[in-house]
Amino acid sequence: MPQSRAHVVAPLTAAALIAVQVGSNAVRDALFLSWFPVTSLPYFIAGSAVLAVPAAWWSGRLLTLFGPARVVPVTFAFAATLFLTERGLLHADPRSAAALLYMHSSVLGAIGISAFWSLLNERFDPFSAKPLMARVAAAATFGGLVGGVGAARVGKLWSPTVLLLGLALLAAACAAGALVLGRTMPLRPRKKDPENIWSGWADIRRVPLLRHLALVVVLAAVLAALVDYALKADAVAYFGKGEHLVTFFGFFYGATSLAAFLLQATLGRLVLGRLGLGGSVASHSAFVGGTGLLGFLIPPPWRNVFPRGFDVALRASVYRAGYELFYTPLPEATKRSAKSIIDVAGDCLGKGAGAALILALAAFGPRSAVLAVSVAAIVVSAAEFVVARRLRGDYVRALEGGLVRHGGTLEEAAQLSLSDFTAVGSLSGLDRTAVLRAVGIVERAGVAMGDPVVAAVIELRSGDPDRIRAALRMPLTDPLLIGALIPLLAQRETLRPVATALGAFGARAAGHLVDALLDPATPETVRRRLPLVLRSCASPLARDGLLQALATASSLEVRLRCGRALLALTDEHPELAVPSPVALASLERELATPADDGDIREHLFNLLALALEREPARIVARAMDTGDPYVRGTALEYLETVLPPALFSALMPHIAGSSAPASRHREAAQVRADLLDAGSSMKAGTREPRTTAGLTNDEEG
Repeated sequence: MPQSRAHVVAPLTAAALIAVQVGSNAVRDALFLSWFPVTSLPYFIAGSAVLAVPAAWWSGRLLTLFGPARVVPVTFAFAATLFLTERGLLHADPRSAAALLYMHSSVLGAIGISAFWSLLNERFDPFSAKPLMARVAAAATFGGLVGGVGAARVGKLWSPTVLLLGLALLAAACAAGALVLGRTMPLRPRKKDPENIWSGWADIRRVPLLRHLALVVVLAAVLAALVDYALKADAVAYFGKGEHLVTFFGFFYGATSLAAFLLQATLGRLVLGRLGLGGSVASHSAFVGGTGLLGFLIPPPWRNVFPRGFDVALRASVYRAGYELFYTPLPEATKRSAKSIIDVAGDCLGKGAGAALILALAAFGPRSAVLAVSVAAIVVSAAEFVVARRLRGDYVRALEGGLVRHGGTLEEAAQLSLSDFTAVGSLSGLDRTAVLRAVGIVERAGVAMGDPVVAAVIELRSGDPDRIRAALRMPLTDPLLIGALIPLLAQRETLRPVATALGAFGARAAGHLVDALLDPATPETVRRRLPLVLRSCASPLARDGLLQALATASSLEVRLRCGRALLALTDEHPELAVPSPVALASLERELATPADDGDIREHLFNLLALALEREPARIVARAMDTGDPYVRGTALEYLETVLPPALFSALMPHIAGSSAPASRHREAAQVRADLLDAGSSMKAGTREPRTTAGLTNDEEG
């Protein structure tokens, strides 16, 4: 029930929050331009930037110390109190009321929105957050439409004092919604971070994703300040002052909120799916810069409506939905301390830089200033686009870091071991030097016959386990013996010493072993056990042979063991790493091959580990069996980000069961349970169920 309630309350609260912000922006602009000249706008922008830096720092500190579940409701309640204060000041001192409302809307409004998204980022895991964030963004854009149109109608029918009272009530409703979301937030274990009052700034300097996000926010704010100034200059020149400005800005923000709602409702999920998070963020600069170019063909006062309109609409919809998701894989303390600084201080510093640029361009004269500002907006949009395109790589690395960070808590849940090469791992307790000791009857027989290699071959082919074991005590160094040793892998009694003897040849045995593995005439039992030896052959030939067996072997068991061997081989010899496209092709081929027998799930995770970063892939496998939905969601989000969409969709039913038929899923679970039960009853030697189970399969053929 708490989860379903949160999925309803989150969009409603977002709608009310953006309605408050859009409505306050409309009345803020109208009151400001009614009581102050437009030439003073850059100074107010710079002032809000100066105020935003300490405000954002304190917001981050409070979020770090108390968490968004406590801070966000208090922030919204404080905003409601400020609206009532401004309402009281409006008649007595309208200039002070307009100035206070400007700072309130520009600074505290941005802090409240940023903190609310922090609450959502911690409340929901990254994978399930994607569809929810799209709904929240759609609800927010609808709230913006209500706020803009409502401000226009209320401003026309009643005085601004009525509008400020309505905004206070909506802010109180936001506080109630945030309180409900905070109470339903699940508790997850968190590592205690060292106390550092400057941790937010330090994290931004340290984490590449945060640095680029901060730069995008600053550039987007510079761009917003430029197009906002151009629009307001044209609006004042065309409409004059008074209620006409309230109506114009109300309908402007209402129209942009409607556009944002339509964009998010119709294209939000599609843009996130097709363009990714980086493409969603980059869409802002692309459209604002593009319409800025078109503005040179449109006469005033409408030439600046479209750049500013796309700026407001996109930042409230697809840009916001993509931007907020970039924070989901980061540690909670990092999000709390750095996000407010980036969202608020970065935004206001960008606006301050935009204001300084406007003042510099105003030196060209009133008529040329607007044209120069439009040209500067196009240049800034190009810079923002370049930086936004770099976010995806940073995001993938942050996801990998998130998986590694959570991986330590999943060790007890690990049921799939990707790099544990089971049978050969169980042989590691043997003393390999014992194979090199020269003792026994083989030496005497070889001397008597004059050729120790021939004597060894005779003993190895005798079929007598005692004679074979005695022959294996000799130093078998001649490659001619490899062909005599390979068939002995079929015998359970001598499997361990034979595998050790073959492994002692190293890379010299790769050619013989690969030939036997790929030969259809080789007995199935031997083919299943050959990968156990190939993992010790540090040779490209061994790697390529195992890859070819992955593509040609008809038995899932053989392919599974080839995947395990490749993991063990590349773990020990990173220079033999399988190229990611080759591993992904093997994964795609495996998904296209019907396989109802064996542990296909483990095999798919093995192939994923070959194709992706090894440690995150291991933790993804463990996460599928954990009860922590946040870690599981992070793992799924990582896979969805790094894999092609078609491959991820085909993989999901096998690893997560989200779209697989129920009957098949139950059958696979039953097979998995049977294997685990069998593993617990194996003979002593190791305590790891998977290791014991793997050794028994090899011994019994």
